Parts: sequence; structure tokens; C-alpha cells
Amino acid sequence: LPISAYHQALELDPHCRPALHALGTLYERSGNWPDALQMLEREAQAAGNTPEAVELWYRMGKINEDMLIDHESARRGYMEALRIDSAYLPAIRALKGLYEQAGDAESYERALLEEARQTEDPDERSVAWVNVGKYYEGKEDREQAVGAYEEAIKLRPDSVEAAAPLADIYISLEKWERAEAMLDIVTAGLAQRYAQNQDDAELSRELCRRQYRLGYVSEKNGHSDKALGAYERAYQLDATYLPVLEGYGNLLVKARRYEEAQRVYQSILVHHRGELTDLEVAEIYWTLGDIHLNLRQFDRAQNHFEKALAIDP
Repeated sequence: LPISAYHQALELDPHCRPALHALGTLYERSGNWPDALQMLEREAQAAGNTPEAVELWYRMGKINEDMLIDHESARRGYMEALRIDSAYLPAIRALKGLYEQAGDAESYERALLEEARQTEDPDERSVAWVNVGKYYEGKEDREQAVGAYEEAIKLRPDSVEAAAPLADIYISLEKWERAEAMLDIVTAGLAQRYAQNQDDAELSRELCRRQYRLGYVSEKNGHSDKALGAYERAYQLDATYLPVLEGYGNLLVKARRYEEAQRVYQSILVHHRGELTDLEVAEIYWTLGDIHLNLRQFDRAQNHFEKALAIDP
């Protein structure tokens, strides 16, 4: 029908929703934003507190935000949508974006938390809580960050994005058992990703370092066999990473795997001699001497003991 016909319908019934809806749609399609907004608002008011009204107020907010760059009117539209349905996620997310642009930290935080609380899909809700955790980490509020990341883990027990920062925080707090549990999640998730893309050098480095941390934390918890396995996997990914070489070599000696330990300690000297202090080098020579002694390679043991003494008499 021509636009005039819809206006005639409205003259007969100013609250005629089909006519309001048709005119709002026509004006919106033609880019006549002021008239579109007028029709949409009249339709929303006629719709009352219904789901249709919620969507109409949200549409008005988007038109004001995206087309007219009128953020105050956009905020009003989103707020009206939430007045009717406080759990309407599109409006919550839109308001969150407006608050972030405006630098309104307090309102942004409220919207961020509300998004996490109102999201229904478990995976999406987990991601929302991860974002809350990142926000609080940025504010250096570790207690709140931990709470948010733990909520994400409850929803998705395999979430690397939540477990990785949790592991870092728990390590810094020396909460070794919880750190180990989080690193189990991280290393399992990263290993699965790496198995699908072994050409990803950055992923390989990240997995290596997380395996090293798992080894370190497992040692702290007295899980030597698990620590040795973690160090071994890290060593397979990067046979030159110094923290791995040190942890792996130490546990190999304790496990009496002397030939493997000897190769690891030699690798430290080959790749990292310039990074070590003289006392650290003397310690490595002494360790190599002890390894050769246990292997009954007495000449080589003596040679390494003498090298250690030459550095530190």
C-alpha cells in the first residue's frame, strides 16, 4: 500500500499497530530515520510491556547509535528495553559498549556483570565470566578475578581461557594444588590444539612453557613422577629452554636416569653457558662429575670435578 494509506489508517486509529509497523519499516528501509523513530516509538508504546516492545525499543537504540550517532537517545532506547525485560542480552551488550566508549567504568562494570549473569548458553556464559575475570585482572583485583574465572570453569571445566589465568594467579599465591589442577586443564587443552596444528610455533612455545609450569608445580606438590613426565613433554617441544633443562635434569638424576641426565646438563652448557654465573657453571660441572661417577666413568668424572674446582677452588 502507499504510505498515504497507512497515514489514513492512523487518522482513524492512532494506535493501529499494523499501520505503525508498516510505516516504521518503510521509513527505516528508505533511511528516513526521524520518521522511522517516530513510528517505532508509537508502535512500542502501543505494544506496552510485551516482548515485541522490547525489540522495538532495542531497534530504536541501534538506529540512534549506528545511524544518528546519538548515544544519549540510544541509551534511552536500550534502557526502555531493559525496563520491560531486564534479561534482554542485546540491550545489555549494547549498553556495555556505550559505557566503554564513554569511559563510564562503574556502569561498564555493572553491564559486564549483568551480561555474565543473564547469558543462558553455558559456553557463552563461561566466555562472559572470562571477560569479567580479565576486567578485574586489569584493575589488579585478583580476588574478584579469581571468582569470575572460577565461575567460568564451573560452566566449562575444559576452558583453557579461564584455567590459564587462574593457574598464574594460584602460582603467585603459592596455592600449588589448585594451580596444578588448572595447569592440567591448560596443558590438555593446548596439547589437543597442537595435535591439530603442529606448524604453529607460537602454540608450541606456549605448550612448552605450560608443561614446564606443570612440572614445577607438580614437584611442589610432591608428585615427582608427574613432574618428570611434564618436563619430558616440554623438553620434546623445546630442547633448549633453560628452565625445562634445569628441572628435567634434576629429576632425571633423582630417578637415576644418568645417561639422559648427562645429555640434558651438557645441553645446558652448550646452549646457555653465557647466561650462567660462574657458580652456576661450577655446580653443573660438579653435577656432571657426579653423574659420571654413578656411571662408573671415573676419568670423565674426575675431569668434570677438576673443571668445577678451576672455577671455584
